[in-house]
Amino acid sequence: MEKYILLDQMDEYEEIDKLRRKVNNLPSSNDNYYHNQLKFGKIIAVATILKGEMIAGCYISKSRTSLYIENIFVKKEYQHQGYGKKLIRYVLDHKEKFEEYFDTEFLYSKLEPNSKEIIGFYESMGYSEPNEYNVMKRRI
Repeated sequence: MEKYILLDQMDEYEEIDKLRRKVNNLPSSNDNYYHNQLKFGKIIAVATILKGEMIAGCYISKSRTSLYIENIFVKKEYQHQGYGKKLIRYVLDHKEKFEEYFDTEFLYSKLEPNSKEIIGFYESMGYSEPNEYNVMKRRI
């Protein structure tokens, strides 16, 4: 059975970040970005899926007037089984928790350039084509 958690206190940030680094095969030098985002209040929540263990997650961050889903990560053995889509749906189903942070009718995601598989994933979730800054958006 799957369990969904929305962490807005960042209690388990370290555990979630370890999984993100492992799944994305990231060097520890990448840590500063997310630690700074957390420190300065840019990351406001983390959504995770548990299935006996943490198998997927994403960061929910804010800019001045926008809400972003960032860095969706799914453990390798659970990839291509719909968990990334479930995370986005879960965040959208709980959007009222974030209304104080933004004044927009869109949810944004910033992508790495030239990632056709990831672009296809977001398009399947109703996102627009990426703009010149590799940002995709969908109506909330």
